Amino acid sequence: MEDGLFAYILKYSKRQQVILILMTVLSFPFYYLSLDLPKTIINEAISGTEFPVDIGFAVFGFSVQFASLQQVPYLVLLCLVFLALVLINSGFKYFINIYRGTLGERMLRRMRLQLVERIMKFPLARFRRTSQGELVAMVNQETEPLGGFIGEAFSLPLYQGGMLLTILIFMFVQDWKLGLAAIALYPLQAWLIPKLQMQVNLLNRERTVHLRNLAENLGEVVAGINEIHINDNSTFYKDHFSKLLGGIFNIRVKIYRKKFFIKFLNNSIAQVTPFLFFLVGGMLVIQGNMSVGALVAALAAYKDLSPPWKELLAWYQGQADARMKFTILTEQFYFPSNEAPRLESLTPKWVCDAAELPIVVKNVSLKRHDGMREIDNVSLSMDRGEWVCLVGTGNSGKNGLAQMLAGLLNPSSGKILIADQDFSRVPELTMGRMVSYVGHDSYIFSVSILDNLLLSIKFRPQETLLTDTSPEGDISFRQWADEARLSGNSEVAFDADWVDHKSAGVENAHELGEVIGGILRDVEVEDELVRYALERKINPDDHPELTGRILQARSLFKERVIAEGLESVVDFLDPEHYNDNASLAENILFGISTHEMLSVEGLTEHPILRTLLIERGLAKTLDDAASNVAQTMVELFSGLPPGHEFFDRYSFIDADDLPRLKTILGLLEKNSSMDQLEISDRKLIRSLPFKLIRGRHRLGVLQEEDKIKVLQVRKSFANALDAESSQQIDFFSPEDYNASTPIGENILFGRVVFGRLGAEDKVYNLILEVLRSLDLITPLLEIGLSAPSGLAGGLLPVSQRQKLVLARALIKQPKVLVVNEGLNALDAEETERILFRLKQRYPLLSLVWVDNQPRFPSMFDRVAYLKSGKLMKLEETSPRDKEADPVVVSPRVRTADSVMDDEKISLLSSIPLFRFLDYSHLALLSNNCDTMDFSLGDRLFNQGDDANALYIIIEGKASVLITDGEMEREVREVGINEVIGELALLSNEPRSASIEAITDLTVFRLERDTFVDILQTNSDIGFQILQVVADRLITTNREMISLIPS
Repeated sequence: MEDGLFAYILKYSKRQQVILILMTVLSFPFYYLSLDLPKTIINEAISGTEFPVDIGFAVFGFSVQFASLQQVPYLVLLCLVFLALVLINSGFKYFINIYRGTLGERMLRRMRLQLVERIMKFPLARFRRTSQGELVAMVNQETEPLGGFIGEAFSLPLYQGGMLLTILIFMFVQDWKLGLAAIALYPLQAWLIPKLQMQVNLLNRERTVHLRNLAENLGEVVAGINEIHINDNSTFYKDHFSKLLGGIFNIRVKIYRKKFFIKFLNNSIAQVTPFLFFLVGGMLVIQGNMSVGALVAALAAYKDLSPPWKELLAWYQGQADARMKFTILTEQFYFPSNEAPRLESLTPKWVCDAAELPIVVKNVSLKRHDGMREIDNVSLSMDRGEWVCLVGTGNSGKNGLAQMLAGLLNPSSGKILIADQDFSRVPELTMGRMVSYVGHDSYIFSVSILDNLLLSIKFRPQETLLTDTSPEGDISFRQWADEARLSGNSEVAFDADWVDHKSAGVENAHELGEVIGGILRDVEVEDELVRYALERKINPDDHPELTGRILQARSLFKERVIAEGLESVVDFLDPEHYNDNASLAENILFGISTHEMLSVEGLTEHPILRTLLIERGLAKTLDDAASNVAQTMVELFSGLPPGHEFFDRYSFIDADDLPRLKTILGLLEKNSSMDQLEISDRKLIRSLPFKLIRGRHRLGVLQEEDKIKVLQVRKSFANALDAESSQQIDFFSPEDYNASTPIGENILFGRVVFGRLGAEDKVYNLILEVLRSLDLITPLLEIGLSAPSGLAGGLLPVSQRQKLVLARALIKQPKVLVVNEGLNALDAEETERILFRLKQRYPLLSLVWVDNQPRFPSMFDRVAYLKSGKLMKLEETSPRDKEADPVVVSPRVRTADSVMDDEKISLLSSIPLFRFLDYSHLALLSNNCDTMDFSLGDRLFNQGDDANALYIIIEGKASVLITDGEMEREVREVGINEVIGELALLSNEPRSASIEAITDLTVFRLERDTFVDILQTNSDIGFQILQVVADRLITTNREMISLIPS
C-alpha cells in the first residue's frame, strides 16, 4: 500500500476527485448570486422608486429587452429567481454528497479487499503473533472512518472553503471593514486548533492499540473457554478485562476533554465575532456608508459563514485521524519480503519433469521470529512415490520441515529443489496443484461439507456456468460488474463455475461425484455421511426422482425385515393399527405438524379433538392418566438432578416443569377438576399422556380397548378437519413420501422397538444393505455432503473433520501429500487401514508423514528421526529397487496371517448369522476367534467327530461330505461367510458330516463354550439359528420331494 493516505486516494480515485472538484467550482457562481440577490430585492424591488424596470441584457453594444415590469411583478420575478438559485445550489449539494458517498464506499471496498489479500499472503509466522480478532477488527472497524473521509478528501475542503471565500468576498465587496470584522479571530483558531488536535490524534492512536489488545484477549478467551471453565478462571478474567476496559475508559475521557475543549474554543470565538460584526456594520449604516439592504444581505451571508468554517475545522480533525489510522494500517499490514519473487509460469517440460524427479532438501534451516533455529541444516531427498516418515517430539522441528516441504514456509537458508527449481520460486498456481497438506491445524470452513471438499480444486473460474446463482438484491450483474471494476474488485460472473474437474482427473460433475465417493470410502467417512443424509429432510418437489426411489427402498426394507424375521425390531406405521412405539399425539394425527394448534400442547385444547375424546370416553381416561403420570413423575424425579438419565428415558418430562406439576397437583386436590385450571397449567398436565410412548414408557396408560378408540378418534379427527387444517398436517401414507420426516424415517416408515439390544444398529445396517442394493448410496451421499459443517467445522466430530481434510487433499490428485499429524484423532488401526488403501490407490504419490513415534513402519520407505531441529538418523525400512517403476499392489488371497485383529469385527459383522449383534458382542466373538489356514484336500473335521467348535469361512470353498459307511458323497458346497458346524454344537451330537477344503481355505474357529455363552445372552442369534435350521429343513424337504416319483 502507498506511504500516505492522500497518495493512496489519488492513485485510485484521481478521475473521480477531479469530477468532484469541477462540480464544486461550478457551484460557486450560483452560490454568490444567491447571496447577492437579497440585497437587490430589498434595495430595488422593495425600497426602490424607479418603476417600471426594464428586464433585458446587453452584449457587445447590442441590447435585448424582454419586458418592462412594475414593482410587484418585479418583486415576484426576483423572488422566483432566488428560489431557482436555492434549488440549483441544493442540487449541487445533492450530487456532490451522493458522489462523495459512493466514491468513499468504492475506495473502502477496494481497501478492505487489499487488506484481505495481504492477509492471505502473510507468512505463517505472522499469524503466530497476530490474533484473528485483531485482524478482523482492523479490516472491519478501523477502515470504516477511512471510507467516509476518502470521498470528501479534496472536495469538502474545496467546497466549504470555496463557500467561505465566496461569503468573505461578498462581505468585502459590501465594505472592507465588515470583512475584516468577520475574519478577525480566524488566525487565532488556525494556530491553536491544530496544536490541540495533535494531542487528540496521539490519544486516538493509543486508544486503537488498546482496542486491538482487547480484541486479542477476547479472542483468546473464546478460543480457550474450556480451560476457563475447567479451572474456574472466570473471576480472574473478569478482573483482567475490567482493567483493560478501564485503560480504554481513561483514554476516551482524555479524548472527550480535549475534543470538547476544542469545541468550547470554537463556540466562544464564534460568539465574539458577531459582536464585532454588528458593531462595525451598525456604525457603517448609521454613518451612511452602507445601505440597509447591503447590511441585511451581509447579515444573511454571515449566518452562512459559520457552518463552512466549522466544516473545515471538522475536516482538519477528520483528516488527521484518518491519516493516523491509515498509517497504523500500513504499518500493521506491511511485511518485508527479502525473498526472490515467484516465477510467473513454468514450462510444460518442467511440470512433467517435476512429476518424475525427486524432491531434494539441501542444507535447509528455519529461524523463528525470535531468532531461534527451528530447523538446523537438514538435508534429505524423496523419490517419486516414496513414503517418508518424520519422527520427533514437539520441538524437534518436524512440523517446520513438513510445512517447508508443503511450500507453506520458506527456508531461512538452504533450498528445497524439485526438478532443479527452488520451491520458493515455483508459482502458487503450480504448487497449489502439485502439493497437498493435511495438518493438525487444518481448517474446515463454515460452508457445506461438499464445498469444503471442492476447495482443493477451485483455482480459477472455468468456462462453464452455473444456473442457480444471482447477485444480491435487485441490482443487475452489469451494474455489479461495473462497480466491481471501479472498486478494484473481482469481475468474475456470479454464475461462474470454479470447480476444475480436470484437476481431479475427470471431465464432468458425474465423474467427479464417483471420484469423491471412492475417496470418502478410502478414508472411511462415507457411511457417516450417509447417516447424516438419513437424518436430513428433503422436499419431494426438489428431488422427485430420489424420493421415488426412497419409496422403493421402503418397500424393499419391509420385505427384508419380514424375510429375516425382524418384525420384533421394527413397528411399522399402519393406518389401521395403533403404533406402540409412537406417542399418542403421533397416533392421533398419524402425521407430522408444526402448527401450534396441532402441536402436543395444542391438541390438548383443540375443540374438535376434545369433543371426539369425550364422545369416545377417552377424555376422562386421559385426564386420569395425566394426573397419575404427573404424580408418578413428581414422586420419582423430585430428588434427581436435572441431568439424570431418567429425564432422557422419560423424555416428555423436563426438570424445570417438576415444580409447576407439583403446584398443579396441589390445585387438583382442592378443585378436583382440570377444567378449572388456568389454560397454561391445563395444557401442561394434559399434554403428558399425549407425549407417552406406550412401548417405551410402560406406565399402563392405555389398554387394548383404548387403542381401538384412539384409532376411531384418528379417523374422525382427520375427517372433521377443514381443508386449511388438513394442509397443516403432513399425513403418513405407505404410498407417499413424507417431507416432514427425515429420509431414514421415510425408509423405515415405522419406529424401532424400544428396549431391544442393538435394535437401532440392526435397522441401520439393514437400511444400508437396501440402499446399496438399489444403488442409492451415491445420491444419498450427495444429500449428506450438502449438510452444513458449522463454524470451523464445529458441527462435525474431530475425527470426521480430519478425514474430510484428507479427502479434500486427495481430490486434486497431488504429486506430494504432507500429513503433519493430521490424523491424530483416529486410532492406530483406522489410520493404518487408511494408509494401506492410499498405498494401493496412489502408487505414484510421494507422502511425507509426521508422527511422534515410528508407527506403521511397514508402510514407509524411510524414517527420518529429528531432534532439536537436526536430522539425527535416516533409516531405511523397506528397501526397493529405485529404478523400477512402481506397481499397484494387487489383491492377494487372504491367509490367517493377513487377517488383522481390527478386521475381525468387520468380517464377523458381514456374516448373516452375526450381522445383528451389537459391537460389544462382536468384539467378544473377535477376541475368542482363532484364524486358521487349511490347504486343498485338508479336512476341518470328519463325520462322527465330537463337536467342540464352529467354523466361519473367510476365504476359499469347502465340500460337505456324508458317508453311509461304504460310500462318501458330496451333498453341498460352502463358501465365504458361511458358518459350519453350529447345529452340532447345540445338539451335543457327533458331527453329521465331514468338511473338506476344495481350495486353500482360511477360517475363523470359535470354541463351543464361547458360542453358547453368547447365545444365552443374545436371543437374536438363537432366532437366526432357528432360521438357518428352518431353511435347511425346507431345502431337505424339497430335495426329498424331488426324489419321489410323480
